[in-house]
Amino acid sequence: MHLYCLYPILLCLIPIHSLYAQNVGEIHYRDYLKTLVLFSLIISIGCYSLFVITGNMLKSELFFCLFFFVFLYAHYAFILMYSEYQRKQRTNKIKFYLLHIPIILLFITLIIKFLPMQFVIIVTKILFWMCAVLNLFVLMDIYNKLKLYLLKKEKSNDGDFSKLYQSNLPNVYHIIVDAHCGFYDKECCDEVFRNGLLDKGFHIYDNAKCNYNFTHLSVSSLLNMDYIQNLIEPTINQKYLPNNTYSLYANNLVFQKFLNKGYKLNIVMNKNLISLFEDQKDLLNLNTFKKKKNSLIHLLMFSSIFHYLFGTKKNDDLNIDVLNLFEQFLTNTKKKNIAPTFNYIHVLAPHPPYFVDENGKQNPFDRYSDHSLYNGYQKYINNYLLNFLDDLKNNIELNSIIILQGDHGREKPCNAASLASNERYHSLLAIYSPNREKCNLIKKDLSFVNLYRYIFNTFFDETYEILEDEYFKTNFGEWGLTKTLGVKD
Repeated sequence: MHLYCLYPILLCLIPIHSLYAQNVGEIHYRDYLKTLVLFSLIISIGCYSLFVITGNMLKSELFFCLFFFVFLYAHYAFILMYSEYQRKQRTNKIKFYLLHIPIILLFITLIIKFLPMQFVIIVTKILFWMCAVLNLFVLMDIYNKLKLYLLKKEKSNDGDFSKLYQSNLPNVYHIIVDAHCGFYDKECCDEVFRNGLLDKGFHIYDNAKCNYNFTHLSVSSLLNMDYIQNLIEPTINQKYLPNNTYSLYANNLVFQKFLNKGYKLNIVMNKNLISLFEDQKDLLNLNTFKKKKNSLIHLLMFSSIFHYLFGTKKNDDLNIDVLNLFEQFLTNTKKKNIAPTFNYIHVLAPHPPYFVDENGKQNPFDRYSDHSLYNGYQKYINNYLLNFLDDLKNNIELNSIIILQGDHGREKPCNAASLASNERYHSLLAIYSPNREKCNLIKKDLSFVNLYRYIFNTFFDETYEILEDEYFKTNFGEWGLTKTLGVKD
């Protein structure tokens, strides 16, 4: 009977094993082991504390382990639900934060209170063997993934010198700050940021515009140097669904062209975007943020209670830490490579949620999607970018190219008028090159479908045809495309 008392620990460690299995190669094994030890202690102390109160060890163990196990997954479900609300731009959210805790407590209390002891003993034995088998399977999965990861890492360290790299090829740094409106919208025009970019030698394209008013269309078109309608067939209802168009983002022409030129690729982005590139993970040398200080909590993706113990920030609700992504990008730029590098980062900022105001003070949690906070959050990102660009320029080769860009204009409520407005299409574009004359060759009011056509023609002596500028709008959830003539300089 004593052996069966291990099932609370076995059950509650399954989520930790599972999450580590999903992040092999991204989370250090020491953090994984620390997490296992920490939660083993929490579970043991929790079970014993309940036993002191109730005097029944079997029911105390059953109550605590069921509560803790369901709590982990219920909180993860909450994260997904809240993320969905943010994505739909809703500001009047249901106050269900932590509502699952009393529900779980009530449900488990009722079960255990009315469950006879003989059934408690049976449930205990069943849970023990079930947890033992599940732990065995997930540990085998970790072992296989870790072995595969180490094998791939060994191969990558061998290097591939089959290509002769041209030493004069420039390193390219492409930074996408999602939903940055640039300087067209006078309400959000940040002159301090504009002057800062000019002082750093950037060429600003005030009238640059995206061709589509949503990320999955705009960036996919940008990186494939063509219009979406020429790249993919719509559904039977003439819709261009995000699931289909994001595949164009993951398998894009620009990344492939740089690979063909012998470039090493370093890609940094939020996890909800990087998951699109899973099939190309090894090829593209993908990176997500790895902040050792908070790696335990990032691994577990919870909890509103434990953030008081570990000092995590409340703006980690969507598992997004914008500043850590920039830090990871800078870390990548400091690595010395024989091959030229194409470095790409896509950060969901100043896209909502609007975590802080322009001074870095945290905004109220229930106003993260309040579009009146856009201007302040964008100024905060702008101030950070100026320091970030200084650090970046201190670590790059002299002939490097930096592209700083939004994917579309400012975020407003998702109604037809705002999505078709000029502010939605005008977006940030600034390019740095030591050869400023080449920057002047790029059309000042270009649309993003032509950006890399200009880049390859200007800096790599290629001869791409410049496409006619056209603009298309869609509405959230509808995803049909309509040509718009309303985009003006």
